[in-house]
Amino acid sequence: MRFWFAPRSLPLLILAASITGAGCQRDASPVNRDSRGEALQDDSTTAEEAQARPQGENVAVGETQLGAAPTAGAAPETADEFLAAGIASEEAGRSSEAISNYTRAIELDPTSDVVRRRLGSLLIRLERFVDASIFFGQIAEREPDNPDAHNDWGAVLVQIGSVSEAIDQFREALRLDADHPDAHYNLATALLSEGRVEECKQHLVETLRIAPSYLDANFTLGRAYLIEGELDKAVAQFQHVMRANREYKSLDQHLGRAYSRQGNLRKAVQHYSEAVRRDPFNYEARYALGVALSTFGNPAAARAQFTEALRLSPESHEAHHELAQVLVELGEQEEAITHYNAALALRPDWPEALNNQAWLLATTEDERLRDPAKAVELAERAKQIADHNMPRVLDTLAAAQAAAGEPQQAAETAGEAARWADETNQAEVAEEIRTRAEQYQDGA
Repeated sequence: MRFWFAPRSLPLLILAASITGAGCQRDASPVNRDSRGEALQDDSTTAEEAQARPQGENVAVGETQLGAAPTAGAAPETADEFLAAGIASEEAGRSSEAISNYTRAIELDPTSDVVRRRLGSLLIRLERFVDASIFFGQIAEREPDNPDAHNDWGAVLVQIGSVSEAIDQFREALRLDADHPDAHYNLATALLSEGRVEECKQHLVETLRIAPSYLDANFTLGRAYLIEGELDKAVAQFQHVMRANREYKSLDQHLGRAYSRQGNLRKAVQHYSEAVRRDPFNYEARYALGVALSTFGNPAAARAQFTEALRLSPESHEAHHELAQVLVELGEQEEAITHYNAALALRPDWPEALNNQAWLLATTEDERLRDPAKAVELAERAKQIADHNMPRVLDTLAAAQAAAGEPQQAAETAGEAARWADETNQAEVAEEIRTRAEQYQDGA
């Protein structure tokens, strides 16, 4: 059993070869965001994934394990017959009936871990992870020397948020089999979820040493490099995955992120656009594409992406704020104020939005929109809660004070802003602010 971490989401399980024929593949698009964050990803099995799966006691449920099936029309009586009935119910889509049959099979034969794996895997597909963890835990306790059993239990423990306990199970699997690729991979992704990036990378390298075609490991290694800012290495891993499987989910989104951080906005826009083309309902790809287009100097195209992002996620304070920013660039200040207000309604103590709206209200030439008093109020709030970029925050406060008819105070605030800029090695910003400070002083 293998799982895959998506940013800000619970991991997705890829069931091991022990549970074949049960219809265990899941397909969940990133558009289906739930309360836990980013949606689960597709787990379509590839040849590379099959090659990387662990071998050992986890074997397919075959005819020899089923025993004699009940006579047509007869009610099942033995454990094997209830197992066969459970499989038939599951394949017919009658999950409740399958659970009842599997449960009865375990009651009749408490030693049958084959049935436990079947039942646990069905419960996973139904997202009943707590229930599934009970059965996979029983298997691990009954088979203490089986690395697959510990790996599988760990994968389910992650689903219920017991990451520390899961890490213990993955380590136990590796103690029993140091070359278990799935245990290395699962341990790596669990460590990554806890911010232990260096340890994560070590286990991903081991995964690829053991199973060079393990594309999930390449992809996750790329994510780890991206987190650490090793952008060239991240791009190399993502490109490797792309050469092997162009359809790999969220690949373009991660490549876009890497290229954006490299400053290669053209390629960032290209890959974010491809991510949106492949999944038009992906909010995060839409938002990222909008940011890249805005930075690239195309506010009109960025506006379209932020508008669509808000249609997909109306409560996104980030999208409201970014849309306001591009609307200012496009000269549509009144609509921009509407979106600044929406962003601050969703996140009232956001220094960036407070600062940017204050600047607009203080400096706009549209008398209908100009509101120096509110600009001062917003800028003061930004100053109180800002923990960085103080030169810009103080610069905005100075502009608001000047607009409110307080040029002397504005000059003093601007002087303080310039000193902050000097101390943080922002020479150009300091010079720009001093020029404004002189203008305020002249008006005093």
